[in-house]
Amino acid sequence: MSDTTTDTNIVNKIKIPTVIALLGAGLTFAAGTGYTVLQTFDRWIDKKINSRIEPYEKLITGIALVQDAEYDDAVVQLEKSLNGLSVKDLDESLRKALIDHYMLAIVNSDDITNQEPDFNRLKEHLKHIPKYGWHNHQLGWYHLRTGKVDQAINYFEQALEKFNQHQEYRETADSYWALSITQLIKGDVDKAIKYTTKAELANPLAYSLDSLLKDKDAMKKDEWFAQLMRTHPTYGQKFDVWVSEVQKLVCARKT
Repeated sequence: MSDTTTDTNIVNKIKIPTVIALLGAGLTFAAGTGYTVLQTFDRWIDKKINSRIEPYEKLITGIALVQDAEYDDAVVQLEKSLNGLSVKDLDESLRKALIDHYMLAIVNSDDITNQEPDFNRLKEHLKHIPKYGWHNHQLGWYHLRTGKVDQAINYFEQALEKFNQHQEYRETADSYWALSITQLIKGDVDKAIKYTTKAELANPLAYSLDSLLKDKDAMKKDEWFAQLMRTHPTYGQKFDVWVSEVQKLVCARKT
């Protein structure tokens, strides 16, 4: 939408009696006070226009911050966008873009333990868009990162159902991988391996056992995984056991 169209729409919504009253006042007092009243009217119009445009500017900024992985800053900007918009009245594609990026920012934020108010607000907004497997998958990560393992498992399983329902079979790999982590947290290495191999089967490019082994040291050093290990100490304790089991599988394939 161009700035001209936006300005026109806003001006069209200004009540006519208000405009007439302000213009009348401006014409009546212009001779004695210069253009003070008309300048006040101009500032009032500018304020109205800016108040309508600003939430969209915050939306664009928030999306850009998500793409740059600046998730905590993105939460702030997207929250400001939500404060200035009526979400249910937005165009469907714009509404989905806003809510999806807001979700992604919250789920991946460094300061996720302080995001509960935003998360509760997000759940209300999710009622205004169709919910797909991706949404359930992200909800699973939120609950896992905030220490709620059983709820996380429930959402990851719901994600698998949705992905299969829509024949998005490659996307199931992400949820299988997440479920492998939940099983390490629960101390069940065998189940974790089962889900790891399912992830590989669904998307061998992203989750091949060879590539996972190559990334094992980087995963332990990555702050995202390190934070997860701090939240769930068992994950850190069982990680090396999981690596050993994956190595056995890889070696078995080569013999």
